[in-house]
Amino acid sequence: MKRQHYTANALKTKVGTHFDTYEHDTMCYATSDGYLFRSENRAYLHAQASGLSVYAYSKGDSTPDVESETSVDYLSANAAIVIAGIKSLQRSVANGYIASEQSGKNRKSVIKALEDYVGKSPSAIAIAAVVAPKVGETVNLALTITPATDQVDTSVYFVSSDEQKATVDDEGVVTMLAEGAVTIKAIAYSGFVEGTVTFTIEAAA
Repeated sequence: MKRQHYTANALKTKVGTHFDTYEHDTMCYATSDGYLFRSENRAYLHAQASGLSVYAYSKGDSTPDVESETSVDYLSANAAIVIAGIKSLQRSVANGYIASEQSGKNRKSVIKALEDYVGKSPSAIAIAAVVAPKVGETVNLALTITPATDQVDTSVYFVSSDEQKATVDDEGVVTMLAEGAVTIKAIAYSGFVEGTVTFTIEAAA
């Protein structure tokens, strides 16, 4: 499915509504598909997973710190530095291990073993259906992460498509705030795998 790309004016409107709703917030990070984040790190993780731009807004300032699509290049460059640093660290540790190892293990096999130890991204994330939620209720999301082995990093972060209708915390607890359709994503920290669940919030009984 093709992602919706928000214009600068549409993002400004959405961010303005966010600041009006959450008066204590002084910063907001928006990605070019319209998702809003309080955390800069989460905004960058989401953007990197989908090849998007990140815009940083300060309360009372209608112009984001990053205004053009060149932010994708900035993001990619920073992500590349981080990835290169991790790979360099892995190789340095592996080389050090090889230097002290007297059994003559093959360098490539040691690096592979180290990378396997560091952990692998899950191949799939599934979120159980949320059935007929009502305004004012909270729901604990039930996730199934595969493959279910000790080598897979199962840590995820959550994103709500509309925080005016539903918010989700770091533990996957969703709070229903207003009627309407909402999509919640669970995105793997160790890779770019995500699971989604969409539901419609009904009026309180």
